[in-house]
Amino acid sequence: SILYTAEELERETDLWLEGLQKGSFSGEDIYRSAKDFVNRLFALHCERVNKRHWIDKTPGLLNHLEGLSRLYPGAKCIHIIRDGRDVAVSTLSQHWGPNNVRTAAQRWKKLMLAGRKGVDSSRLNYMELRYESLIDSPAATLTGVLDFLELDGDPKEMLSHFKLHDRSIGAWRTVFTGEDRKSFAKAAGDLLIELGYERDHSWV
Repeated sequence: SILYTAEELERETDLWLEGLQKGSFSGEDIYRSAKDFVNRLFALHCERVNKRHWIDKTPGLLNHLEGLSRLYPGAKCIHIIRDGRDVAVSTLSQHWGPNNVRTAAQRWKKLMLAGRKGVDSSRLNYMELRYESLIDSPAATLTGVLDFLELDGDPKEMLSHFKLHDRSIGAWRTVFTGEDRKSFAKAAGDLLIELGYERDHSWV
């Protein structure tokens, strides 16, 4: 879904590195230079789709919120939280995903904790959003997102372009075996309780 080309990426990268080699930069100068580099790339993308704003939805960014807050001070981060068991079902179906429930649970827990503990509120505007709320009350949830981002938009019109899959909520119930439940609970059951998805371990 990225619309700048490999050639453009190479060109912009070369220009950025040449600039770094020519000058003497402090740590913050390097971050400003890197920000300009990223902005130039996404400006190419936005121009081709006639959009004013761009959003990066890479889940792995949760591991780098401190660096992100230095790269984009005041940036807005929306952390979508979802039942880890459904996340495990989803990632297990992907060719790049983990190959067992225990590893999927560990991956989910690591990302959740990184996102929730890696936030410097003085540098990064952070919002937590429940995936289940987006499915159950899409218009109201999207209204909250637009308010947070300070963007105008009609939630109902925007939602008309998407298909929401409510069957993805609770999918783990028909997929997990008894052993899968035990494996997930051992690896990340405590976080399910902390986030309010379960009251105790009786679901196992």
